[in-house]
Order: sequence, then structure tokens, then C-alpha cells
Amino acid sequence: MKPGVFLNSMGECFTLAQMLAEMDAFAAGERNREYAVIIGTDSQVHARETTFVTAVIIHRIGESARFFYRRTESQAKLDLAGRILHETSESIALLEHLVDSAVIRRLGREVIEVHIDAGSRGKSQRVMDACINYVKGMGYNYRVKPEAYGATHVADRYTK
Repeated sequence: MKPGVFLNSMGECFTLAQMLAEMDAFAAGERNREYAVIIGTDSQVHARETTFVTAVIIHRIGESARFFYRRTESQAKLDLAGRILHETSESIALLEHLVDSAVIRRLGREVIEVHIDAGSRGKSQRVMDACINYVKGMGYNYRVKPEAYGATHVADRYTK
């Protein structure tokens, strides 16, 4: 998986290195604050492809946040469980490019959260445990619906 191009809320383009530099500058702005680095992916099936959007959020707890996202397209026909597993895999794959960055070294790996687009209600519940175990097995913290706003709100907004 290549990291690709990231956009911010204003539509400005960033390489992975530029995005990480922006995140590090945001974290350096107020060093004594608590932060979370959130990664979440959502998908939307369209007529000819499925769009996957992965959001990367740096949240200064109780104050503000910055986010970036990237879109990828897939021709694969996946059922709901397959899509949610693929979303989780996309989040982890991108996260593996971030863990050695200056911003994560500054804040610590424990601030990372993977937001999984599955919950204990609805059709996604049958794949939720597999996604949780995948994320935990990789050594990361996780959140599921309804607390998984990185996937269910930020990434979802850009899948349409």
C-alpha cells in the first residue's frame, strides 16, 4: 500500500511527509496538552467501484483537531463484512507508515486509536470481533461505533 496524496478540509494536497510535518507542528504548538492520533476508514459502494476513505486526525483533547484524508478506489466486489475488514486493513496499513514519524515519537504510541466502522448493533457486529482482534494484535488501541467518529463521521463525509 502506497500512502498516496492526502487532502485537508480545505482541499489542499499533502504528501505523507508533508502531512506528518503538519501534524508534528500542531502537536509542538502546545506541548503540555493531551493528544490523540486517530485513523479510521469508511467505504461507499458505487455502481462501478467501491470508494475507501481513510482519515488521519490529530486531536488536541478538549480543544481542537486537524484532519487529513485520502481516497482510494477498488473494483473488487466485497460484501459488508469484507468491506469492513478491508477498511480496518487500510487503517492499519497507513498507520504502519506513521508509527516511526516525529509526531508519534513526540506523543507516544499509546495516543494512537484505530476507529473501526463496526459496532455491537446492526449487520457489522458479526465482523466486529475480528476487526478488534486485528487491531489489538497489531498493538493499537481501538474504538467501535458509536465512539468511532474517525471512521463514521470524518471518513464517511468524503466517501460520497
